[in-house]
Amino acid sequence: MNSVPPKVSVVIPMYNAAPYLAETLQSIFVQTLQDYEILAIDDGSTDETLSLARSYEPRLQVFTQKNSGPSAARNLGFRHAQGEYIAWLDSDDLWHPELLETQVAFLDQHPNVGLVYAESWIMMQEGTNRIITDKVGYTVNPGLKLLLYGDCIPTNTIVMRRSCYETIGDLNESLIRAEDHEYLMRISYHFELAGIARPLAYYRFRPHSLVGDNRDINRGVRDAVIALQSVESLHPDVWQRTGVNRAQLLARLQIRAAHAWKLRREWAAAIGKACEAFSYCRYPLVLRWIAAAFILKRWS
Repeated sequence: MNSVPPKVSVVIPMYNAAPYLAETLQSIFVQTLQDYEILAIDDGSTDETLSLARSYEPRLQVFTQKNSGPSAARNLGFRHAQGEYIAWLDSDDLWHPELLETQVAFLDQHPNVGLVYAESWIMMQEGTNRIITDKVGYTVNPGLKLLLYGDCIPTNTIVMRRSCYETIGDLNESLIRAEDHEYLMRISYHFELAGIARPLAYYRFRPHSLVGDNRDINRGVRDAVIALQSVESLHPDVWQRTGVNRAQLLARLQIRAAHAWKLRREWAAAIGKACEAFSYCRYPLVLRWIAAAFILKRWS
């Protein structure tokens, strides 16, 4: 191990990522900032992921654990990280070559900011062709209030100070799909966030991945509510501090789901979520939201 710690620790949780891992690692190796270490955590893969990762040693450190989920894998990496900053990257996503240089320079220049992120392209693979389908990441005035309304931060672009982890601790390993959103809300309670309005990563959309599988709309809403309740239990003053109306927010989540079901012409499911929204909050505003969600092509 080097006596001088690296500037950045890149933490990569891995599970059955053999088809994508080499390309992901290559996107790190070509970074214009080279002062980093890579910590790859295998979460009990059943394919060739572990042997492939070990073939790159000593360019990366490889850790293993029984299958415990992405939160546990990321936590293991965080505990071993030596860098001043910790960067998040999933084992099937890619970085723009200037991601680390750009975001590390931002943190160096803004000591008040605890975490910085950027926009990310959404990429689909068809054979050897990559197709960019969309761009994600909302970078205007990020913070706790914004995160209460939804997860707007592409996790594959996060670079945070070590002090964030030292203050917040581990991700909640009981959460499977909303663990990153919940963690970001906890960070934003204590630290300032910043977003860079430039795509610096590529999120690989896979229909059956934990993130890519959005077929169960209702489950997505349940995950969001569980994340909110977790943060609320830790910080009961979150609603007063942000000025967000809890009942309206919970209603809005249900209406968002109703709109998604409407777009799929699943009318019974859409009406059910609309009724659930009204049960949370009976303000006239909620009725207007419901009407708009059923009339408009886009609503959030």
